[in-house]
Amino acid sequence: MRRLLSRVMFSGASFAIAAGALAVATGFAIAAIYLALSASFTAPVAAVLTAACGLAVAVIAAIIGRALLRLPRAGGRGAPRGSDERRLVADLGALMGEEIATLARTHARGTLIASLVAGFAVGASPRLRRLLRTLLKN
Repeated sequence: MRRLLSRVMFSGASFAIAAGALAVATGFAIAAIYLALSASFTAPVAAVLTAACGLAVAVIAAIIGRALLRLPRAGGRGAPRGSDERRLVADLGALMGEEIATLARTHARGTLIASLVAGFAVGASPRLRRLLRTLLKN
């Protein structure tokens, strides 16, 4: 269980580092485009052209993402998950349940207050009750 948790933590940390590096690289690329355009155009026009380049990249990425979502899956739509994936998800759920139970036991007063506030909110708001009812039905 600890090995699974450490793998998840390392994966999350590496993803966060990669996302940060990508954000910094994107910032430098935008600055470079602006500086290159400002040599040929006035500052406001260079800023507009840089924004247009950014919007074009965003639209192209959205189109590619949408196209990839429409591709048929290799295993078909109703392909069952493998037993390893199910075991991993079950272990992760059990680990999260244990952590939440430990947190609730350690902070009993806070858990009680949060439960009371949530109960009063659901009892006082008919819209919130309807929302919860529809969420629980689906």
